[in-house]
Amino acid sequence: MVDISVDPRWGRVSEGAGEDPYLGSRIAEARVRGFQGDDLSDPLTVLACVKHFAAYGAPMAGRDYNTVDMSERYFREFYLPPYEAAVDAGALSVMTSFNELDGVPATANHYLLQDLLRDEMGFEGFVVTDYTSINEMVHHGYAADDRDAAKKAVLAGVDMDLQGELYYKYLVGLVEDWEVPEKVIDDAIRRPPLRKRKNLEVKKKCVSLQDMTQFTMEALVNANSFTNEEISTIMGIEDNFLIRVGDNGHDKNQLNVGYGTPVDGQETNARGSIYVERPLLNTGQWYHIAVTFDAVNHEHGLYHI
Repeated sequence: MVDISVDPRWGRVSEGAGEDPYLGSRIAEARVRGFQGDDLSDPLTVLACVKHFAAYGAPMAGRDYNTVDMSERYFREFYLPPYEAAVDAGALSVMTSFNELDGVPATANHYLLQDLLRDEMGFEGFVVTDYTSINEMVHHGYAADDRDAAKKAVLAGVDMDLQGELYYKYLVGLVEDWEVPEKVIDDAIRRPPLRKRKNLEVKKKCVSLQDMTQFTMEALVNANSFTNEEISTIMGIEDNFLIRVGDNGHDKNQLNVGYGTPVDGQETNARGSIYVERPLLNTGQWYHIAVTFDAVNHEHGLYHI
């Protein structure tokens, strides 16, 4: 997250670099280099996704998802620079924001996604929505229904629908009804960074479950969050599991994510939590199998996973 934020009432301030666009820009480009490295075929690198485009950190009254209203000059001088720095550093994915800017939701904002991001800033990667932000354009009052929201998003330049499933449901019909040109779909599927040049082509390399297990265990132990014994009960259960660690920011000495997700109405505790997730076949989605609120112990591993 590279959003500039100046209002302490906004609940996601801790995720960004603060209110200084220069500092935010330097941190943004450093994070892109840290995630992507020099060679994405290296299994310990990941694709960088820059979020939230754009001006997500300036909602009215500090209320998350709220309207953003600012002058073009103020936007370009203070809020745009970190996004530009991340793109210039080679980021290959950008995430749209939930908010609207000048009355148009970012997820359907052709000016932001095409004129500014691609034509002016030279971005060549793919654009992904934030979680169900296409669906939420109906609540914005900007789209008549889900089908209309999908149409507006894809025509604005959104390549991937995160979680909302509206592209899955409506894009074929929109093309068949001549409401979305087929070329728009062709352009979207040809943009992913797998096709990008400059030695960033992803080769057919994979990490074994055993190697990833060891890497994950070492990372967690080094982070001083869990011991080997505490996490051993969930490592290597079976293929296709994702192990995720985090907390909701209560303990400043532990990993802070600042945007903790309650599970069944419960907050994660100060020490941190491990989430065990597994992909739903053919959907691109993940679902929770287990979550712990005081690290993982053998009893939980034996009876609840």
